[in-house]
Amino acid sequence: MLAIPARARSTFNGHNLASIDRSTPTRMVVEGRAALAFGPEYPASVTMKLNPVIDPRCCCDPLGTAVTIDEISAVQGAITVMQTGPTTFVVNVLEEGPSSFEVSGVLTVPVGGLDLCSAYDDTRELPVTWFMTVRAERPRWRLEAPAECGARTVIQSNRPLPITAVALDAMGKPFSPQNVEHPAVTVVGSGVGLRVPEGGAPSDIVATGDGKVVVTATEDGASHEISVIPAARPAPSTGPSATAASCSHRETC
Repeated sequence: MLAIPARARSTFNGHNLASIDRSTPTRMVVEGRAALAFGPEYPASVTMKLNPVIDPRCCCDPLGTAVTIDEISAVQGAITVMQTGPTTFVVNVLEEGPSSFEVSGVLTVPVGGLDLCSAYDDTRELPVTWFMTVRAERPRWRLEAPAECGARTVIQSNRPLPITAVALDAMGKPFSPQNVEHPAVTVVGSGVGLRVPEGGAPSDIVATGDGKVVVTATEDGASHEISVIPAARPAPSTGPSATAASCSHRETC
């Protein structure tokens, strides 16, 4: 049996998109959203950085350098928000549910940075307001294989497991928590050997032999079974297992 711990992420770093409807020539408005998994297995505190902003009206490149934070305000919901640097802050989630806050600052624009963008007045310091909403939920997990594998998941020996973990909210709808890459799982093989590189994810596990593998999410017990067949075994071309067998000839399903 293998036990793969959850892989968490506590820092978010990416470009932001300006709101065309809410931005004005003298102030850029950015609307941001974060979805977080809530629970003892996941980091409750995450660090966010305000990076350069992309405005679709100003072609493709980010405008200016990182936003320098002046103020964090209008905090609502079960979170705390604390500035930790000129461009960074930490959000600490206290309980499940929606929350929101605002960050005001200045985007430093290099000389000529707005020459090809008529959406804003020509300036070296463009005021920015960042409206952020945070959705924190305790996820349930669904383990699945690609659709082309059909009703059964069959792979050839010595191939990685074609497993994806999908987070589900309280309504059973998929969502993408940004503070976790995959949940903790246990992997049990019958008639097969299992190996995984240090720090590997469930999809990095390689099964060798002739048997089956059951992958189970440690937190809520969701599981998925995968059949493993020798690479030299011919695949049937007809019958109910034809789809799964054809899937087995791919590097992964």
